Amino acid sequence: MLSPTAIVRTSLAAGTVLFAGVGLLLRDDPRWFAASGLCGLLWGGWGLLTDHVLNPLGEWSSQFFLRVSGGDPGVRLRPTLEDTINTLEQRLEVGSSRESDIRTARVLEELYRTVRKDPANAARVRALVRSRYPDAVERGPVTDA
Repeated sequence: MLSPTAIVRTSLAAGTVLFAGVGLLLRDDPRWFAASGLCGLLWGGWGLLTDHVLNPLGEWSSQFFLRVSGGDPGVRLRPTLEDTINTLEQRLEVGSSRESDIRTARVLEELYRTVRKDPANAARVRALVRSRYPDAVERGPVTDA
């Protein structure tokens, strides 16, 4: 489903291209190029207006009225640390390919060790993967590549 913003952007982009095309066909009338330029400016201006003014204002006002009315935001857009750990635990329980399990275990072990400061769970995760894949090569801690 297209949003109203996308419809306006598409219309202005089509107008820019259409007027430029007509201007190229009718070379003796510069008003078509002026119309194309105007549509292009409106297209860019509408993009800036919606991206930097209207969308942030809409998000702020929806959060504001949600708090005023005492409502719950419903769906969280970003998972919490607990959500991430639960997802990784479930993925490790079910099991997948060897590489996926080892990667999941490394990330989960790193979260337990560094963020939660829980060496017991970190050791449990490491032992689980070692028992599943005893021939896996031991590597250092997970780093951002």
